[in-house]
Amino acid sequence: MKRYGALLIAALLGVGLCGLGQDRALSVTEIDPGVRGVGLGGAGVASSVGVEALYYNAARLADSGSASFQSFYALHLGAANYTALGVTFPSWGLAFLNLSSSDIAGYDAGGNPTETLRYRSTAILAGFGASPHTLSFLPRLPFDWAIGTRLKFLSTAVADARGYGITFDLSGFVGLNSLNVAGVAIDDLSIGFLVNNVIGSLRYDNTSDNLLTDARLGMSAIVAGQVLVAIDYEISGRFHLGAEYRPVPTFALRAGILQQNPGTSLTLGIGLDLEGFGIDYAFLGSTGLSGSHRVALSIDFATIDFGSLMSMLRRILP
Repeated sequence: MKRYGALLIAALLGVGLCGLGQDRALSVTEIDPGVRGVGLGGAGVASSVGVEALYYNAARLADSGSASFQSFYALHLGAANYTALGVTFPSWGLAFLNLSSSDIAGYDAGGNPTETLRYRSTAILAGFGASPHTLSFLPRLPFDWAIGTRLKFLSTAVADARGYGITFDLSGFVGLNSLNVAGVAIDDLSIGFLVNNVIGSLRYDNTSDNLLTDARLGMSAIVAGQVLVAIDYEISGRFHLGAEYRPVPTFALRAGILQQNPGTSLTLGIGLDLEGFGIDYAFLGSTGLSGSHRVALSIDFATIDFGSLMSMLRRILP
């Protein structure tokens, strides 16, 4: 494993993940997921919905009243392909994440060139969210609340070294009443938390690499009825801030700030919702590396107007 420790670090440097540190195993789950959430600077613990709730806070799955689907693609930092497929149903969801690099020059511990390497990391996520509305034995409180759990099945490969592992996460969500501050309406005030990697590790042959346990606290609210403001803070020191403005219900403009190691990155995004079908785009800047472009396609089956859809298809098709 020591031999491949140096190779793994070299591969991770090649795909621009060096800021995450070299004293622990790395996986695709340690890159901010999703597209809407990235457009908000990665501030998704309190504001995420649909499939992205599985990525940021599984407790929000308790609010899922219908099935939804999302797929996204990103050229991560100009060096690796990042893809995902996810589906959610009321209270639970499943997703598959994949990060893979092109050929990377390998080096040993002494800095001497070795063989060409390829790096790949995959994850299968299974999440569940519960609230007093979904599980009657949970206590009812004067405010909305939910708890969530998530299992992550991880696989990482570099050259001929392969690691596998399972980790467990905990999350929670609280929805508070609307407020009025100096005449400005504050609606949908929400607070969420996520504890990543409560238990779990990646195992290579006879050696295990622990994944860092990290906690994340988030808050979001809709200000003046039009602008969603979201903020997340991680105990590891990373900071996320984002805003979403909807001039009309079907179109969203997003911007955010994401604190990375090193430096701070600007994020931008747009979203379009048409009869239950969504298209989202996000740009994630980077210090010293190419920025990342992400595109997502999503379906919310509860809002699809099948009658209008069939009428449109009849007009388009010969």
